Amino acid sequence: MLGVAAVVLILAIWAVWPSNELGYKGRPYKSWVFDNYEANLYVLHGQEPVGKEAQRRAEEAIRKIGTNGIPTLLEMLNFKASRPRTFLVSLRAKKTPLLWRIAPGLYSADDFRLASVEAFRVLGEDARPAMPALEALMTNSHPDVKRMAMRARVAVEAAPSPSQ
Repeated sequence: MLGVAAVVLILAIWAVWPSNELGYKGRPYKSWVFDNYEANLYVLHGQEPVGKEAQRRAEEAIRKIGTNGIPTLLEMLNFKASRPRTFLVSLRAKKTPLLWRIAPGLYSADDFRLASVEAFRVLGEDARPAMPALEALMTNSHPDVKRMAMRARVAVEAAPSPSQ
């Protein structure tokens, strides 16, 4: 019983402990990045009324945080999933009902990378300070990291600056 109380106490402290993660309107930066990614998927699948508004809000958050979010985006681009995560994501992809309820925000390594590329697209030329790091990731030994770093670089070069 004492062990359970200790675990509950630790979880309670962890839940209220202030986070150093960037945020906007009370939400962590990564949640906005994933909202943007998911909204783009809605738009691609023809559900624009749902996707466009969510995308607009997420893009606003990404732009407000601006270049301060680049280290997080680079970390997401270089994300490598653990075996347990990969297993859980594969179960989730099979539409395992219990997993959908307990882990709705469980993303694969590809999701992390694609969401990062989309956020770099939103930042556009304002993300130019990330170019040296993106070029370094283009020499990464992991082929997916290389490919997505290249896509992020193209997104930064091709997109108009949001500050224009």
